Amino acid sequence: MSKPFRVLLLAGTGEARQLAGQLADIDNLKVIASLAGATSDPIHYPVETRTGGFGGAAGLARYLNEKGVDLIVNASHPFASHMSANAAHAAKATGTPLLRLLREPWQPAEGDRWLDVAGMADAIAAVPDGARVFFATGRGSVDQIAAVGSRNGVWGAIRLIDPPDQCFPLKHGEFIQARPPFRVEEELALMQRLNISHLVTKNAGGASGMAKLEAARKLGIKVIAINRPRQPDGQTTVATQQEVMALVFDLMSQSGPDKA
Repeated sequence: MSKPFRVLLLAGTGEARQLAGQLADIDNLKVIASLAGATSDPIHYPVETRTGGFGGAAGLARYLNEKGVDLIVNASHPFASHMSANAAHAAKATGTPLLRLLREPWQPAEGDRWLDVAGMADAIAAVPDGARVFFATGRGSVDQIAAVGSRNGVWGAIRLIDPPDQCFPLKHGEFIQARPPFRVEEELALMQRLNISHLVTKNAGGASGMAKLEAARKLGIKVIAINRPRQPDGQTTVATQQEVMALVFDLMSQSGPDKA
């Protein structure tokens, strides 16, 4: 039997976990899922899994060569800009094909009260005095949220998956520890209990995060939506797992015994 076709799956999203399950069932395919280590207790993947960084683009390039990786599938979060940039540089340096699974962004619907902003700093600037804000922007934004502290009367709730390892950055508010996905009813109850006036969220897209937007719509809460960072060049981008599977099969068929 020929050597297996090797895929490095840059993971950490629900789509990546589902895709790993589909790829695991393909004969003569070896998948390694890579997690950045953003959460201390990640959900199990049905393939070989590694955790932690590679040491930048150069370290990732070395890893690709050492493992004989035939394809990189980047199914990381749409806002994982450093990982995506490193993947693009390493793919170019090693001549490894790079496939980006990038879910479609959310679009405002009838009844939404949206403000699109370019980045976290702009989102912070858009928070008015006296607002009660639900920050659904992840652990990496906690230090930036501290900039709201000088505003008059701002109260904030910051949702994290893991227990916080730092002090709350605002004068008034609280951390909320919870693991997605969340149902609309749960988001409604949370926002009503906290009397939220503004939701700050990254426009990550995907079905699993829609609940908070639907809850905000029902309650008339203003949404400050942070636009995605620009994606790097040199990759094939698709929006569905089905497209990934089709391209994987296509590349496997082209690889030939001496490369597979």
